[in-house]
Parts: sequence; C-alpha cells; structure tokens
Amino acid sequence: MSTADRHPLVEPETDVATRQRERLEATVATELRAAALHLFGTDDHEVTVALDQALHADGGLPLYPGVYHLYHHLRGAEAHPRRSREAAMRLAGQATRYRERRAGAGARRFIGRPDDEYAAACVRRALAQAPAELDPATLTSRLVPWPEEPTLERAMELLATAWPAAYAEIDAVLAQAWYLTGHGLVGFTDFVAHGAAFVSDSRAISTTGVPAEVRLAESLLHEATHSLCNAAAVSEPLVASGPEGRAPLVATPLRADDRPLAGLLQQLVVLVRCASLYRRAGAVVPEQGPLHERADALADQAGQAVTTLRRYHAHLTEAGSAVVETAAGQLATRPSAVSPS
Repeated sequence: MSTADRHPLVEPETDVATRQRERLEATVATELRAAALHLFGTDDHEVTVALDQALHADGGLPLYPGVYHLYHHLRGAEAHPRRSREAAMRLAGQATRYRERRAGAGARRFIGRPDDEYAAACVRRALAQAPAELDPATLTSRLVPWPEEPTLERAMELLATAWPAAYAEIDAVLAQAWYLTGHGLVGFTDFVAHGAAFVSDSRAISTTGVPAEVRLAESLLHEATHSLCNAAAVSEPLVASGPEGRAPLVATPLRADDRPLAGLLQQLVVLVRCASLYRRAGAVVPEQGPLHERADALADQAGQAVTTLRRYHAHLTEAGSAVVETAAGQLATRPSAVSPS
C-alpha cells in the first residue's frame, strides 16, 4: 500500500483530526441554532446570546461536550420549551468554566466539574445500553471525583513521552475526562456528549506487571480514539449506507454481543493504536515484558478484526477499506500478523 493510501485514523495526524473535529463542530453549531430558533422563536435574544457564548471557540479548544448534549436534547421529542431554555441558559456558564479550565496547564485541565450535568446523563444512558445478559442490579457504575494521587498526570506524561503524535491528537479531540467506580462500565464515549471520555477506576490500577499509569494511558487513548472515529465518520463514512450496503451485525473482539460493522472498524483502530502505545511505552517503562505481552494480545485481537472486516469488504467504503489495510500493514510487522492483501 502506498503512503497516499494510509489512513490517518490508524496513524495519528493532529491536523487531520483537528479538521475533522472542526467540521463536526460547525455542523452542530448550525443545527443547534436552528433547533433553538424552532423551539424558542425569533425574539428570545437572551437564549441566542447564551448559545453564542457556549459555542464560542477559544484557541482551538474542543467544543464543550454539554453543547452536543443540548443539541441532541433540543432535537428530541422530549424537548420542553421552559426546561430547555433553562438548560440553554445554564450551558453558557458551564461552557465558559470549561474553557477556562481546559486552557490551563497540566493533565487536570481535562477533569470535568460537578455542575457539568450532562455527564451523569451519559452514565445513565450507557448503563441502559448494557448487554441484556447483565443483571441490572449489578450495574452500579457512577461518577466520582478523580483521586488526588497523580496517576492521571503520569498517564498523560507517558503518552507525551512515548508517543507525542498520539498525545497531540488526544489534546486536539478530547475535551473532558470523567472517572467511574462501581460495576458495569469499564469505559465509554457517547456521541451525545462528543469529546468526553469516561474511564473506570479498574483501569487505573497496576495489574499483571503493567503500571497503573500505562493502563490509564491505554484507556484514555482508547476512548479518545472512539471520539476521533466518531468525528471522522460524519464527513467520511467507513461503512456503506443504503439498502444494498446495509451492514450486518458481527462478532467483535471487545464485546460479547454482536456489534455493527462500524463498531468493529472502531475497535480495530483502537486495538492497533493501543498495541502501538504498549510497544512505545516499553522503551520508557522499566518492566518491558508485561507491556510487550499486552501489545501482542491487543495485536492478536486486531488481527481477528481485520479477518472479519475483509470478509465483509463489500459493505465498506473506500475509506473503510483503507482503514483495514492500513491496520493490516501495521500488524504485518509481527510474525503472527495478518498478511496484507
């Protein structure tokens, strides 16, 4: 495969990621204003000012995830003029505080505030979408404050040191990171609050010889990559649409339940990127053995995804095929890799 065919979803390119994010933001800003106009009318200048303040971009920062949350709410059947207006007015202050914090220094600039009301709604929605075989009584995941110990800081420092291009891309697409405890959710993103990453405390502890900061760095990269893929798919679909291109549900390496083909494509990108992170981290973390073992395990799962996606090649767009073959090319450096076609 030529260099021109290599897809930036697999190999980080910050400029591409930023352009994709900005295209999504522009679309949402236009449609949010139109939805507000429809719901509130033309004379509510106070709401107009509040929305303009919430949509204001400072220094290229990602849009506040609560904006996306309001956007989807206003377009939904449950939107109520009075309650929605109150939410829009609150959004302006929340977005301003987000920008002030996110423009600061250090890893903690990503941490959300308790008054960011969208986050709890995201957790409720994620729990409601858990696989049917799980007992609802066991789904106890909830938001908690990030711990004071500097695991988050060390994780971000590791990313910046081991893989600067991936760190720069995360900085361009990730708006806020939230911390979960309890059972049910090990991490997720939600397109209804695009740019927010939710990670579990179970992914911030040392295990099987892998330091806590490396496991948390993997989780942050994992969730930020989903955000990146979601933004990219808006302008560059990876799976064909329409009756002839309707994609099937397929088995995937990371979920017990069958998932849409687009979900498997995202898993492939996540797996290849996380495997690369572990190999790179092996150069800066003393205990290399467990890191390489984890890299091999992730790459094996990515190879399974490549095999499945090639079987459903007819359902992929040209961009989707480029993602698969870029990933296969990276995996080909390993002895047990899938051979590029």
